[in-house]
Amino acid sequence: MKMKHLPLFTVGFALALASCKKESTPNPTPDPAPTVTVISPTSGPKNTVVTITGANFGTSTAALKVYFNNIQGTVQTATATQITATVPIGASTGAVKVEKNNVQVTGPVFTYLVSANVTTFAGSSLGYTEGIGTAAQFNVPSGIVKDAAGNLFVCDRDNHRIRKITPAGVVSTFVGGTMGFVDGTGTAARFNQPYAITIAPSGDFYVGDRINHSIRKNYSGRCCYHIGWQWYCGRSAWHR
Repeated sequence: MKMKHLPLFTVGFALALASCKKESTPNPTPDPAPTVTVISPTSGPKNTVVTITGANFGTSTAALKVYFNNIQGTVQTATATQITATVPIGASTGAVKVEKNNVQVTGPVFTYLVSANVTTFAGSSLGYTEGIGTAAQFNVPSGIVKDAAGNLFVCDRDNHRIRKITPAGVVSTFVGGTMGFVDGTGTAARFNQPYAITIAPSGDFYVGDRINHSIRKNYSGRCCYHIGWQWYCGRSAWHR
């Protein structure tokens, strides 16, 4: 009789042992989500190194991503409570976000400052002189536009001209000269304080001729004038 119960005892013991072993295996602890409390500095230009303070960052820089207004920066160092990251070019102003293992949290706003180095490209003192760079002179330059070749066209308001500046900085008169109102070609045309200028996709220029109360147009490569309601076209010219 004792031998008959032995297999049942063995099976029961094995099941109990397996159950104990299963219960003794703890479930893995989930990785806590990161939190962001403060950043320093809160503003700066590109390449600024920002220290982000919070919790649960971990120490693996490979597991972390930092975004400045949704533009990814470069993580330099990481501890459980601090990250240092470099502000990328073109980040613009917006919230700083930290991502760890695909979990993203939002922190304070970083103000992106555009850094600029100002130099004089053309012009110097008041006057009228053609020349290169600062050897040229303007008299109240106002509107400016750039063509497809990189040339700049400037309303030289009180010289009553449209000046052209090449990419090399060579300044010359494109159109206009003496104050007045004349439709014509090049320096034969007359303006009275041209103030604003724009260029159409066709290459035609439009100028706000301030004191003449007119919008003047240059047909690129054509001179167009009117007699009554009829238009006649030849070389390039300006008219209202």
